[in-house]
Amino acid sequence: MSGISSECVKRTVADLNGEKELAFVMVTGDLLLDGEVENAQEIKKYLDQLTVPDYVLSDNHDYVPADPKKRREGFTLMTIEEFVKFFNGHGYNDSNERYYALQIKPGLRLIALDACMPLEPKKWGAVLPDEQLKWLDNQLTELTNELNLIFMHHNFVNWSADEQAGGPKQWFCLDNAAEAREILSKQYQ
Repeated sequence: MSGISSECVKRTVADLNGEKELAFVMVTGDLLLDGEVENAQEIKKYLDQLTVPDYVLSDNHDYVPADPKKRREGFTLMTIEEFVKFFNGHGYNDSNERYYALQIKPGLRLIALDACMPLEPKKWGAVLPDEQLKWLDNQLTELTNELNLIFMHHNFVNWSADEQAGGPKQWFCLDNAAEAREILSKQYQ
């Protein structure tokens, strides 16, 4: 983490700690550049200074790239599984799942989804696996009296023409976004 980045995170944490009505902080990925343990240690040091609970969700820059040509020298690199273990207690738990749900307070739940494709060397795209889609459907079906805040690094909706299939930023949106939106729309009609 560069000195500028470190100072930016330090100031952000100080500003967040100054917010009187802040209940929690959610960081939706890209905490690192390419899974560097050294940068994870630095960012965690700052997150641990927050005065409210913080929750972390991994994304495509938070673990070692699948393509060996993209790996940076001079750093110790972590896998996505090591990232989840490293940030245990920041949303992640001993189950070592890359997605989770937590009750923030009575009636309010946080759902964190992970659409990363850590073994895909050619693109940064995103897919919610069938297992996670079923889990999400169960979470929303079983707890209909709760307000569920759903977080994920990638988009459920293409926000621009660049994000359409074949566009230069197509990886910003889930490859199976229609399936995920169907689950959400079923719950929130």
